[in-house]
Amino acid sequence: MVRVGVIGYGRWGPNLARCVASERALVLSAICDTSRSRLQAAAVQHSNVRLESDPEAVINDPSVDAVLLATPATNHYRSARGALRAGKHVLVEKPLALQSDHVLRLIEEADRRRLVLMIDHTYNFSSAIRSIQQAMQSGYLGAICSLESLRVNQFGGPQDCNVLWDLAYHDLSIIDYIFSQSPLAISAVGSDCNRAFSQRCADMTVYFANDFAAKVHVNWAGPAKLRTMRLVGSGKSLIFDDLEPETKIKICNSASDSNGVDHLQRETWLGGIGGTEPLRTVVNHFANCILNGERPLSDGDAALRITLILEAADRSMSNAGRIVSLSMDATASERSSPAREKLLPITAHERLP
Repeated sequence: MVRVGVIGYGRWGPNLARCVASERALVLSAICDTSRSRLQAAAVQHSNVRLESDPEAVINDPSVDAVLLATPATNHYRSARGALRAGKHVLVEKPLALQSDHVLRLIEEADRRRLVLMIDHTYNFSSAIRSIQQAMQSGYLGAICSLESLRVNQFGGPQDCNVLWDLAYHDLSIIDYIFSQSPLAISAVGSDCNRAFSQRCADMTVYFANDFAAKVHVNWAGPAKLRTMRLVGSGKSLIFDDLEPETKIKICNSASDSNGVDHLQRETWLGGIGGTEPLRTVVNHFANCILNGERPLSDGDAALRITLILEAADRSMSNAGRIVSLSMDATASERSSPAREKLLPITAHERLP
């Protein structure tokens, strides 16, 4: 059994704690938050779990094997680094860190100690996004001509990062997962672009080879919550609406058939939409990676790729949307490291100095 401590019990922490408690391979050992009221709420839901107000008490506890971080983004790097140095496996709510050099240091720390470092890219563990990835990789849609994503909140966002890092991160993680190629350049514009933390909306274009571009719009102050993505292919087009309760994916048979929208049924080759809660799948995958020495689907490399894109987008916004070339040469997947070949199961991992 893997003993887990959850640090942060605000918006996402309760969901993580619930999923850990329901996972057979995991034991929820501790919950930490600096807010007394949040700890009181945790005590109601998890009466037999130890409560802490100091994250260091969980990070340095030798009886804790893994740490789940759901704290403000500005705290992720310091807490994740401390947990890895204490010999803990780590799952972090996105983003892993707010600087690519910090992400790279965490990857190297996890590699050196042969520990699991995983980022909670929840969408990529949903059956809907996995179906889209299958459609993309199989050529079912034909050559992709365009991708447009729209993500809108009604009531603002966090104070420690701008709207791209908060909302567009989700779309970029999906794009990174469903495409088999790296982007070449980024362009982005947004409101209050010289005051990043007060920025409320932004438009970003991600350029790929063969004149293909993905467009992402994010907004903290929309009239209604929206979560849609449209992919136009040379053969078929796909519409994904995450807020649709049942039919999240629709397929349009051809670009010329504007009325020919077929609902994707469970018996189609793409598979049923629904099934296990994506966050429970995330937590289950994290447990399997620890116990079996597997590399996570959403590992540090994935986080580094998205962080490099967001850094380029920030530079573009500060220069009125100027196109910024992007190189993925720095990603950890292109480094050769014996430690990356196989992680060690939790019963065997060594605590390095």
